[in-house]
Amino acid sequence: MLKKSLFMMMLCLAPFSAYSQIDLSGSLSVGSDYVWRGVSQNNGDPALSAGLELDSNGFYVGAWASQVDYGDDASVEYDFYGGFSSSISDLVSIDVGLIQYNFDGNDNASVEEVYVGGTIGIFGATYFRDLDNGDNEFVNVTVDVINREGWNLGLEHGETRGGADYQALNISKDFDKVSLLAHLGSEESVIGLSYNF
Repeated sequence: MLKKSLFMMMLCLAPFSAYSQIDLSGSLSVGSDYVWRGVSQNNGDPALSAGLELDSNGFYVGAWASQVDYGDDASVEYDFYGGFSSSISDLVSIDVGLIQYNFDGNDNASVEEVYVGGTIGIFGATYFRDLDNGDNEFVNVTVDVINREGWNLGLEHGETRGGADYQALNISKDFDKVSLLAHLGSEESVIGLSYNF
């Protein structure tokens, strides 16, 4: 269902190409682990990940994949997403969209979420909700402390409804197309290297 929706969103981008540029961006990363919402997704082992995204007039669609290890048949997570983001002013922005998480070796394990978020100055927040189970909710709150001369330092808090929460310090340094990353979490930590294009 969501794959069809994302395909339709990609088709919707086509008319904009006559009036504005469609931008393609992507990344290839390696990390000491793959941590998602405070929990290791690769059994504490290093993970490779890659992603591609198309953007036009605030609309975007993308795909992202990473190695995973849950102790079952799944070895790769691959996600599809699409949405719309816009800067209302120099201080305020919004972002809404859909995302589908998939896992090889298990065709029935896909999870689909809708999300809505935004920023006001240095503060940001995003709310996620499972489309199949409304009780599965997640909130992510961030504060950008430093963002200059290629250095980024931010604070993060994530919390699931009625479940676990975590806090993290995120640090990155950009060198043209290469970024060094560190996610120092209260539950799990990751260091990594990313090539962005």
